[in-house]
Amino acid sequence: MKFLPFVAACGVAFATSVACGQAPPPLPPPAQRDAEPPSPPRSVPTAPDPAVVIRTPTGAEARGDVAPASRWQADLDRLDADLRLRLMTASEPGIAWLAGELEETDVESQLRHYAAARVAAPNERLYLASLGVACMQPMRPVQPACDAVDRLADWARRDADNGVPSLLLAGRAQKRGEADSAASFVEQAALASRFDDYWSERAARWWSYLRAIDGVDPAVRAKAAANYAATGDLPWALPLRAIAVWPRRTLSTSRSWMPMTSGIPTSSKNSWRR
Repeated sequence: MKFLPFVAACGVAFATSVACGQAPPPLPPPAQRDAEPPSPPRSVPTAPDPAVVIRTPTGAEARGDVAPASRWQADLDRLDADLRLRLMTASEPGIAWLAGELEETDVESQLRHYAAARVAAPNERLYLASLGVACMQPMRPVQPACDAVDRLADWARRDADNGVPSLLLAGRAQKRGEADSAASFVEQAALASRFDDYWSERAARWWSYLRAIDGVDPAVRAKAAANYAATGDLPWALPLRAIAVWPRRTLSTSRSWMPMTSGIPTSSKNSWRR
């Protein structure tokens, strides 16, 4: 009878060892998750439709392919129309010059107004520069205002200490294939004491005239002055670039090319300003 507990204990131990030796049951398969829906394609901005009229935050209306106009645009248009009527009968040099500034699309009329201002005030440098630059445009036939006098040379002669007209003369000579003349003009420009195209004076002239007009918002007059003054290009930029990239061998026989290749002489002490 004493062996019964012992036998029972051995049986329990054997059963336990057998249970521990067996491999654990396999894990259940993971639950299948529903496939995620594909993300919608990114929207590509479309070009504005020219046929659609949009309204800006300020209440102005514009076509879809046209930038919204300034909030002063209507006032600017009225002022421009009024100015063109006022300046048609120029009676003094300053008014004639302003009239020429407005005639960007009519070169003949522009030259006529510039020439009138130049004749009435022959030593006014702004009028000399404006007429000289306007005569640089290729025209067939050549207009009388440009044919009678070499306007660039006239500007350079009456504005002797200014290097800009000499640079323009050099660019014109380079375009014509006149290497020696171009080199000579470059040397003159290098010895000039200043470089001024009088571009900055245009806004001051416009504002001086527009501020005296009554019945127009001062902001509109200031905006108009800025717009008219910003329409012109820098006339010396293209000739200067053309001269700077001109092959060195083209002027290898002229000592005049030295200021452009070796630097401007220190004695000239040029001061660049616009």
